[in-house]
Amino acid sequence: MIGKVLRGHSVGGLLRYLYSESPAQQGELGGRSRHENPHLVGAWDETVWSLPELEPAVRAASRDFIPLTALLEAPLARAQVGREAEPVYHLILRNHADDRVLTDAEWGEIARDTLDRVGVAPAGDDGAGRWIAVRHADDHIHIVATLARQDGARIWPRNDYYRVREACLAAEERYGLSVRTADGNRTADPRASRAEQEKAVRVGRPEPARETLRRLVRTAAAGSESIEEFVARVGASGGVVHLRESQRNPGQVTGYAVGLHTDTDRTGRPILYSGGKLAADLSLPKLLARWGSDPSTSPHTVRAEDLRARVRAAADRASGVEEFFSLLSQDGMLVRRRESQQHPGQLTGYAVALDDGSGDPVFHGGGRLAADLTLPRLSACWGGQEPDAGGTAATGPAGATAPSEPVQPTRRQRGGRVSLSAEERRRVLEQAATAARDAVEQMRGNAGGDPRLDADTAWAAADYLASAARVVEGPAGGSLTRAAGMFTRAAREPYGRVPEPSTAGHGLRLAARAMTAAQRVARDDTRQVLQLLAQMAALADAITRLRETQQRAEQAAAAREAADLVRGDYYQRAAAAPAAAYSHAAAVPDEQAAAARAAGEPAGAGADATTRRPGRPRLPTLDPKAMPQPKRQPGQRRTD
Repeated sequence: MIGKVLRGHSVGGLLRYLYSESPAQQGELGGRSRHENPHLVGAWDETVWSLPELEPAVRAASRDFIPLTALLEAPLARAQVGREAEPVYHLILRNHADDRVLTDAEWGEIARDTLDRVGVAPAGDDGAGRWIAVRHADDHIHIVATLARQDGARIWPRNDYYRVREACLAAEERYGLSVRTADGNRTADPRASRAEQEKAVRVGRPEPARETLRRLVRTAAAGSESIEEFVARVGASGGVVHLRESQRNPGQVTGYAVGLHTDTDRTGRPILYSGGKLAADLSLPKLLARWGSDPSTSPHTVRAEDLRARVRAAADRASGVEEFFSLLSQDGMLVRRRESQQHPGQLTGYAVALDDGSGDPVFHGGGRLAADLTLPRLSACWGGQEPDAGGTAATGPAGATAPSEPVQPTRRQRGGRVSLSAEERRRVLEQAATAARDAVEQMRGNAGGDPRLDADTAWAAADYLASAARVVEGPAGGSLTRAAGMFTRAAREPYGRVPEPSTAGHGLRLAARAMTAAQRVARDDTRQVLQLLAQMAALADAITRLRETQQRAEQAAAAREAADLVRGDYYQRAAAAPAAAYSHAAAVPDEQAAAARAAGEPAGAGADATTRRPGRPRLPTLDPKAMPQPKRQPGQRRTD
């Protein structure tokens, strides 16, 4: 059973609509219904006026609504409440089509219980508000109430959406309805309205703009660390962002709204949706909590954010290392240069600090501020040469350049983005798989403990899946993108609560940001992609078990469906993968495989320490016997 609360200003107009016997009416809880035999099933005081007495009388070819309208509006006149206050309370309650048809008496009891919970007509209060319940179909009723007590006091419903949800759940329990609806705990995404859905069909869009924006905002948030970076990422993905500033504190951003350039109103302006209207955890306060969720956060964090912005601005303006250091000094920063111990005179890094007058400034290395602010990355952007301590390029014999980093240099792209080399991209995917594996291990270690300790891990997993889906499938999306969207419900805490930061959650968020920098996988990344998908499925399975432990059935179902989608995508890719993608794999030991199966993970979700090289992150191994056999290449012999 579901309910919908509406407000209006005309009792008479609403009554005429409810009693109209039209072929089909549209818009009641998103459905179409025929009005047949409209009649009352409940009213505020049936001891004074019986239901037949309150029924609008049929006169000639129409009904007389004047007496009933006058009775309902009398408390409003006594309270001097005008039409502008929208004092007409309209509540629709609908039963599921697969459930039995409730009787008029049962619907009347449901109406009384709902208004009692909402506070419009408390049980046993003879002076409460006046109301009626009209039934004109088998599966739903309409409740019409006026928001004024009979003694002239105003009625102010509080948290009525939640109270209506509680009433629906109570009715399902009381009358043994088999089709149960989800708890109204704000973990589900807000649905697109019927108008939004019809507009999408009309203009040929595959989905409503709200759905597109929700996915765009979530992916941008997963790859960002600040509001400025978030705005830039949304803009680069085809969205437009409007920031809302405080009226009391000009310059302080208090919210945002997003839209698409292709979704406009009649005047040609983009239709904007606030973050909270897209999802409960996409409001600006929730984004800021997500970006500041490092459990090691200290008072120096705000200063580091300031330093990051200043250093990035200087790097964008500079054309070389000496100009970069000069701009930093001109901006009032203290700069330390770091030289190589193996090659004296070769500059290998730097650190910056703000002079706060304490005599003990806190220095932050470029790599600590951001991955693309290390000196090798910046040098690559400025021309690819490694400077020495004197500011010139360090050269060896015959003018050869000095030894460079083992990872290929990167290049800065439009909007400050950084394009990773193939080796860097694969390393990011491997480290992302490791982060998911570590998170699963931490959750497994907390099994039987307080499930609230894993709340932040579950929340961060949504960002992780969103970034992984984007880097694997791109903006066009696919089964992984659907899985990430489905998983968001499983990730949230009820009623928009922000969980306490955790180490595992922080690791997943760092991995999500790194995958965003990777932008898109290549064909040669098959092995890393399979490892990533195996750990994504294991992570979704772990969240499924968490929600089952917490007895949150809808969230557990969402996580389970997401895990199934990820596994399905994994099997498809594994079946089509070249044999080289399996060359690294070793059979998982029997006890490890049994533990993985008991935990509900893919057979290769564990890690085989014997295949790991020293100093390299431990990666998940894939059991060839547990996966579909890869296609043989032309001329390749069978090895089994």
